[in-house]
Amino acid sequence: MKQERGSLSTFARLYMAELLPESAKRVLYLDCDLLVMDDISELAHMDMQGMLCAGVRDCISAARLRYDGLSAENVYINAGVMLIDLELWRRERISAVFEKYSDSYGGNVQYADQGIVNGALKGRILALEPKYNCYTAMYDFSYSELMTFRKPPVYYSYEEIEKAKNEPCIVHFTTSFLSLRPWFSGCTHPCFGKWNEYRKKTPWAAEPERVCGKRTNSLGRLIFKVFPRKAAVAAAGFVHSIAVPFLKGVLRR
Repeated sequence: MKQERGSLSTFARLYMAELLPESAKRVLYLDCDLLVMDDISELAHMDMQGMLCAGVRDCISAARLRYDGLSAENVYINAGVMLIDLELWRRERISAVFEKYSDSYGGNVQYADQGIVNGALKGRILALEPKYNCYTAMYDFSYSELMTFRKPPVYYSYEEIEKAKNEPCIVHFTTSFLSLRPWFSGCTHPCFGKWNEYRKKTPWAAEPERVCGKRTNSLGRLIFKVFPRKAAVAAAGFVHSIAVPFLKGVLRR
């Protein structure tokens, strides 16, 4: 397995069935870059309908879905928040399924562990309400811009996204070329204040904000710097959602 970005430790979530005790039957996996803003206890008892895991749909294009062997009818989630039937994972030896899927791509799976989860568990993922994972793209773009930029064949409605942003259960500070995460100086995320409020209660309260060095997607930032907003969204969307997955597919052959 190879990571596109971040640490190899991100793959640890694929081995929860082995890493956690047998007494753990259902698990809510949460990335470390998020805030729980409201009651999430209903997830402990919700009907998973026999699915292996549940999560919030990521906003991903048809071309990127095809690269992972998926179609519009398949639920593709952001893997930063996953409700997992760990008992079922053990019974079906899901860790081995993950490894087999990764090997079929020579380890070069799009979005690393997230791509592995979605590709390997094809057809067995349940979509949650977006309030359970309000990732940064929901805030960086208007709804129409997000549809133009990411081009998802299936996604939540405008009303569902707005309700989630106004009443989030979980806010996820995902990487974005348009904004900074809250531990960097200059963050303008709407939930920065709440994040900072909690930070002040931790052992790291006295630490200064970091200065962001290398940032992801320099091409995207350049496009938004050169072109007017509407044109930039369209141009960056073509590159991100159509051209990149097409080129990856060609190189994979």
